[in-house]
Amino acid sequence: MSWAPAGLPVPPSVLLTSGPGSVAAAGAVLPWGPVRFSTEDLVKVLLLFAVWLVVSALLAFFIGGINPARLVARALGVDLAAEGSGNPGATNAGRVMGPRWGVLVGVLDVAKGWLPTVLVMRYAGGLAAWVAVFLVLGHVFSPYLRGRGGKGAATAFGTVLALRPWWALVLLGLFVLGALVLRKVAVGSMLASFALVVLGLAREQDGLIRFWAVAVGVIVLARHTENIKALLGRFGGALGPRS
Repeated sequence: MSWAPAGLPVPPSVLLTSGPGSVAAAGAVLPWGPVRFSTEDLVKVLLLFAVWLVVSALLAFFIGGINPARLVARALGVDLAAEGSGNPGATNAGRVMGPRWGVLVGVLDVAKGWLPTVLVMRYAGGLAAWVAVFLVLGHVFSPYLRGRGGKGAATAFGTVLALRPWWALVLLGLFVLGALVLRKVAVGSMLASFALVVLGLAREQDGLIRFWAVAVGVIVLARHTENIKALLGRFGGALGPRS
């Protein structure tokens, strides 16, 4: 097989020409001619890519699993699991330890979703969306808390800030509507998560970004199942007949 001259970068799109022991695919013709890869080389590349996907997912999962709420609570001598709702997230942290600590935990959760996603965007492009999903999964099913993590809304918002900043404005507006106007943080999180799914399906052309938006939105909504049931029960009671 022929390779690019030393020192010349090979662009992501490469013409794989047909011929003995080579595989053909669409791409760009390089100035120095076509680059030939054998079938064996292509298999190796695909295997390496699969390994990268698995390793990056595991790293993201374990990074996402780091729980700021539990760490801050432990530093203050508070057992967050035994206080309030018991949920290791920013809302319960603010309820148990005070608003400023809740805000700190929320900011750290957002940063936990934003920073790794930005770094992967910088060095691995579109695959940041893949990593972002596992950051949220790690937060929700924290390996350090025996699979019991937070609800994932703040970490999910951090990934939105990195991947689709303009969407973040829409989601933030909906969150404020639910949290401040309706006085329910969970309602704000549910509204924003539902909107993320809708935006991914209706506005996004990139398949991997669409996968991220739908997956993350559904994960966060699933963690709010009890809140959804309570909300539906409340509305049902308000609309139903009164004795």
